[in-house]
Amino acid sequence: ARPAAAARAALAPCLAPLACTPLSTLEVEGDAPWTVIAYLSGMLGPCLEQAERDRAGSQVQLGAHLLASGCISAYGLPPSANPQLLASYFKDYVLA
Repeated sequence: ARPAAAARAALAPCLAPLACTPLSTLEVEGDAPWTVIAYLSGMLGPCLEQAERDRAGSQVQLGAHLLASGCISAYGLPPSANPQLLASYFKDYVLA
């Protein structure tokens, strides 16, 4: 019998809104359809490895916190806004 596969580590809560944001929802019309995606990629930095996503104070966690708090402030959302609600504002916030 094979040993059980290791379970994937839980996603840091601050990254949940990013996890429920399909890339297709961030595309924009025009000559540069991936403007928002490129901006977010630069802001989040190196996040390929799970260890980096889990590290407190990592660029990806700081970026996710800044994005969420910016949306909460700009759109008057409650601090307890669910990840899907926050994610729905990312594109407009980045383009503003």
